[in-house]
Amino acid sequence: MLLDLPIKRLNFIKDLRRNYKTFLFSNTNEIHLKEVFNICKRQNGFNTFEGCFEQEYYSHILGKRKPHYEAFISILNEHNIIANETLFIDDSFQHVLGARAAGLYTIHLVPEKSIFDVLSFINEINTTKLKEETDHLTDGLNKRSVLFSKL
Repeated sequence: MLLDLPIKRLNFIKDLRRNYKTFLFSNTNEIHLKEVFNICKRQNGFNTFEGCFEQEYYSHILGKRKPHYEAFISILNEHNIIANETLFIDDSFQHVLGARAAGLYTIHLVPEKSIFDVLSFINEINTTKLKEETDHLTDGLNKRSVLFSKL
């Protein structure tokens, strides 16, 4: 259950949007989603994620759920996003495995990690990817996509 949505976290995601396409993909239902926005309103004075994400995907509206391969592929296809240029972040290992099966880079957000570390994760991925692809240059995840599951 979602307990809080600190403004610092939401502002960080808004800042990421300057250089990355950001999306939210959440397994939720209508009742839970209303409560998420109520929490956001109580804590931050607004009940929307406006400005944080290019688009929000909620399983009860999308009709697909994580960790299913098809759910990730449908979002990628809708936005013409290349899987191996996209980072998926989630605190459920099962969902991370589903994203990996769809070809996305992933971060399993365990208690000692934070979304505030996402830029160092991206730099690490880019460094590794550049080392692996020595025959030609690549943009890696620079100016690409980040798909959030948990805020």
